This record gives sequence, structure tokens and C-alpha cells, in this order.
Amino acid sequence: MNKNYELLFKKDEIKGKELSQKYLEFIWAKIENIDNKFENNTNLYSEENLIFSIIINLCDANISETTKKSEISKFQYSDIIRDYDINKNGLINILTDNCSINAIRLSGNIKEISNIKYYSSKGNNYESLIMLSKNLKRDNKIVTGYIYNESDKIKQVHSWIEFKKAKKDYIIDYKNNLIMNKAGYYFLKHVEKINEISSNYLKEDEYLFNEFNQILNLKEQEYLTFRDEIMKDLEKNKQLIL
Repeated sequence: MNKNYELLFKKDEIKGKELSQKYLEFIWAKIENIDNKFENNTNLYSEENLIFSIIINLCDANISETTKKSEISKFQYSDIIRDYDINKNGLINILTDNCSINAIRLSGNIKEISNIKYYSSKGNNYESLIMLSKNLKRDNKIVTGYIYNESDKIKQVHSWIEFKKAKKDYIIDYKNNLIMNKAGYYFLKHVEKINEISSNYLKEDEYLFNEFNQILNLKEQEYLTFRDEIMKDLEKNKQLIL
């Protein structure tokens, strides 16, 4: 503790109130203890968040060449990336200490997406996700879970599609206009799964969801998250929709 730190407390509003060096050291020790506790009890995901942010920006359909070069240059700031490349079709390949990441823009690479905006309400990503899942020409499911950003203290509920192609697992993140290998997505977002619904169930539930929506104004996100619980309750209370 030096005298310069003590001078910070000697402002006009506290003139005449001398703070002893010991008291200042006591306060500083308390602050350091809080900081240490935060650091010790928090898992930081800054590397993963950096990589994911760059990928999302590169998947922006309106990205300029200048911005694209700027985003690609940011890969060099990651300590866990060992190699990366982007081919002429926009496929992003990244090798990290933990896994390989393969990502590409959703728009322009899945034919079924061309009809989605027509059906979905403006800005309703969950409605669009459900429509895409039901229209995909392959078996798939919508998974809902927690995803994390900068640390394990910053999480949100999110939904995405999972499917297989050539015996490999992939995800579609409709909100972020992204297709990525499942292992890469789960690594970058530290996924904690809550629920999953197959596309077949989505089709079977369509009438039921519309009827139940009129009764309780059920939102798509609520349905995707609590579908199993909702179905169990409806089975016990069939009179609600009869």
C-alpha cells in the first residue's frame, strides 16, 4: 500500500476524515479476497467465446471482404487454436487443443431454409427453427439447453437442431445462421442439455400445440423447453383440449 492510494480518499467531501494506513490496507485486503474468490469459483470461457464470435461474424451473409479479413486475423489471438483455414465455399476448419471445429453459413447451404421466412413471423427464431426442423429432408431433433458465453456465470436458454450426415453429428443454430459439427458446438458453448424433441413429434404435436396455445398463449420457447412436462399434464387433464 502506498501513499498515492491513500490520497484517493482525500477528496473535498471527506476533508478532515483521515483514513489510517492500516484501515486502507484492511479494505484493500477485502477487495483482493473478493476478487480471488470470484476467480477461483468461476470458469472463464474467453477463448471459446472469442472463437465462436469470430465464426458467427464470418457466417454473416452481408460481411464485406474487409471485415472478413479483419475477423480472420483475430484467430491469431487465441491460445488454443493450432491451425485454421477457410475454403472457397466458406467452410471454416479450426483445429484446437480440445477438438476440431467445422462451421459454415446456414443460408445458401440448406435448401429447405428458403421457405422458412415465408412461414415464420418476423423475428421469431423459435418459430423458424420449428418450421425448419419439420421441413428438413432428414431425421433431426430440436435440442434446448443452456449455452455459456464468457464464463460459467453467463448462460442463456437456447435451442438448435441436431442431425446426422455421413454418420457425423451436426447442429443448426438458426439464430446465428450457422451449421457446425456437434462436438465443436458443444465445446465452444459448454452445452447443458435440458430437453430434445424429434421432428416427428413436432409434426404430431402441431395440432395439439395450436389448440393449447389458444388456451394458455403457449410460446414456442416454452414448448421446446417443457414439451415432456406439458404432454404429461395434458394426459392427466385431457378435458383441457377436448
